[in-house]
Amino acid sequence: MRLVQVISDYIRRSILTTQGDLAVRGAALPERLAAGVIGTILSGKGAEEIPAYEDFRLDIGGVAFGSYYRWTSGDEVITGVGFEPSLIVFLSVDLTPTNLNWSTGFDIGTGRFTIANTYNGTKIILTTTSCILIQSDISHYNIGRLVAKSSDGFTVNHTVGGTHYASIAYIAIK
Repeated sequence: MRLVQVISDYIRRSILTTQGDLAVRGAALPERLAAGVIGTILSGKGAEEIPAYEDFRLDIGGVAFGSYYRWTSGDEVITGVGFEPSLIVFLSVDLTPTNLNWSTGFDIGTGRFTIANTYNGTKIILTTTSCILIQSDISHYNIGRLVAKSSDGFTVNHTVGGTHYASIAYIAIK
């Protein structure tokens, strides 16, 4: 019998008592890390620490919130996020009080989707060409598309037609 098999058998018999248990290196010897409860995730704690099971939270992987206003065409560069987002959710609203226009969209950098209530709140649009779509009528609109991501944020390019003011909020997820 090989030494590796003897060690493996010893660890299995002596510390792994329940299906789902893990063997981790303790301060000096292998230790049992009991299986986590349903819905928890295993989170590394760094060198010199044993991993632990925790409840799933978005902020474990990184999440950032913010907002801005846009009334001209061009790039909106968002920095200070602290990571490169894998998903950005946009919530946008027309700032003209009499208009009932809004949109909700997302962008992952390689694909996007928007649902928008436009034309003074009378037309619902689904599109995969933008992540922001606020449109009062055919000549007054604000269309946003994610054009770049970086290690500290992202850039949205806006095309604005006519006179149009929009408020945009975002949630960036690592």
